[in-house]
Amino acid sequence: MAWIHSSLPVLRRIDIERKTNMLVSNKLKYCSYCRKSKWKLAAIKLAKMESNNLEESVTSLSALETTTVVDTIATAKESNFYRKFRHIPKTLKDMEFLSFKWKGKYNVNYFVDGRNSSEPILLVHGFGASIGHWRKNIPFFVEAGYRVYAVDLLGFGASEKPRLNEYSLELWKELLVDFCCHMQRDKKWVLCGNSIGALLCLMVGSDFPNLVDSLILLNCAGGLTSFRESELSFPGAVLYRLVRLLLFNSLTGPLFFRSFRTRENILKLLNQVYIDKGAVDEYLLEILHLPSLDEGAEHVFLKTLGGSPGPSPEKLLPNISCPILMLWGEDDPWTPYRKGFHPGIKFPEYNKNLKLISLPKTGHCPHDERPQQVHEILLPWLQNNKNI
Repeated sequence: MAWIHSSLPVLRRIDIERKTNMLVSNKLKYCSYCRKSKWKLAAIKLAKMESNNLEESVTSLSALETTTVVDTIATAKESNFYRKFRHIPKTLKDMEFLSFKWKGKYNVNYFVDGRNSSEPILLVHGFGASIGHWRKNIPFFVEAGYRVYAVDLLGFGASEKPRLNEYSLELWKELLVDFCCHMQRDKKWVLCGNSIGALLCLMVGSDFPNLVDSLILLNCAGGLTSFRESELSFPGAVLYRLVRLLLFNSLTGPLFFRSFRTRENILKLLNQVYIDKGAVDEYLLEILHLPSLDEGAEHVFLKTLGGSPGPSPEKLLPNISCPILMLWGEDDPWTPYRKGFHPGIKFPEYNKNLKLISLPKTGHCPHDERPQQVHEILLPWLQNNKNI
């Protein structure tokens, strides 16, 4: 009897550990990301079992059993803004997607939330990203009173990836205009984009001013590629053309893409452009990696990087009359703030309606890396535009 009595704590601990392992295993099961059955997203960021009391840890894991994504934003020093919107999830737990049939033949994946009568805002992701990149922002736009749309550009995310002769900024600009007109033709839109998504918003604002109420640009790209051949010296232009021929031809291009799309390489890229490494979680890695496994992803990648860089922000900005808010991560190595071919710090010179705010210790994706700072600047600016 004494032996049995002394063994009970050990057996109890083993049982608790078994339950813990079972719950962790269940948490790592995949959940549906969109209507395509082959698209899956891992459930990540499990509760950290910091307590020595394993039974308490099991209870906390059980409470999180229905959660897909756990908040990654530190709450130790929450601002008044976050206290006000405490009930809103800072990451979307469940995202339900719809499909827009563009040109009557291409399925374009999109997400919508908010009252139908509210002012519409469209979120446009950057190269290789998708709707999921806005998971920390959508709830706050909805709470602020907007009808929020987010779209996967053709060829990215869960949208169709057809074998077109060309993937270009002009193609995606046409998609965004058609999407806005189809969803809410009678209203002006707020357009918000990151990287090439920001450049696309500029293109729509320049060519279709009656469609746009205001623009929010996050680390705006200088083009579909970092620079243009015309911006280089003669030796540099020759070398640039040679590299493009070597990397994006039909023989070496597929090999380059398959090497580029590995989880390890994507993680390296994220660690380059995110200054806060804590923001680089498994969810972010998956929303970038999984679309690259789709049929047609290789074709889209090679056609995009082998195509035209499109118009520069410097050429587009003088044509825009609506208010523009430009937020810029100062430590972005891809679209530098102070140097490079298209430094963000010079953009206010091209448009008197442009308000530029830099974010120190922030990289290429401020909305995902520093969402709290972005919301505290962005939402009051939008409200002020409404009041005016």
